[in-house]
Amino acid sequence: MDQTRLGWLVRLVFSGWADFILSAFGSEPLLIPAIARSGEFGMLADDGAYAALDQVTPPGSRYRNAVAARSIFLFDDYNPAPATDRIAVPVLLIGSPRDRFAPFSALQAYATGHKNVTFEAVDGDHFDIYLPPMASNAAEIARRFLAAHLQPEPGAEPTNPPMHRTTGGTGRR
Repeated sequence: MDQTRLGWLVRLVFSGWADFILSAFGSEPLLIPAIARSGEFGMLADDGAYAALDQVTPPGSRYRNAVAARSIFLFDDYNPAPATDRIAVPVLLIGSPRDRFAPFSALQAYATGHKNVTFEAVDGDHFDIYLPPMASNAAEIARRFLAAHLQPEPGAEPTNPPMHRTTGGTGRR
């Protein structure tokens, strides 16, 4: 491991510990950059990710490129799959075999094990889906998915009855 990477790692670990200690005394989270340029300090130091973030974040955006430093201890163990077993509605997953941050094989395995999941593969890296031309492709995939799943079955009773206008000021029909 080179000296620069080692320094980044040490700073990351100490920031995480400091955040845990400060939180024990009721302090607000110690925030660090979520994404930084290579050689700079942040949770993820990657030039490609930083460039993509810069492109997808419009001027004047309220997005904060920040995470609680303690999250570095949870990042590798993050797996939403067990909690999603309770999802009964249709789910759309879009993934790419070239994604450097979200394992494509995990998405494929999850989709294979769940009947309510539609999986669509696209070509690109993790943040490419938010940028043209892939953003248009992803929007079309989402449009087709929603059209397929939001149309009522022929002859099916609506699950949500139509809303009725109220009369008067009481809110009653």
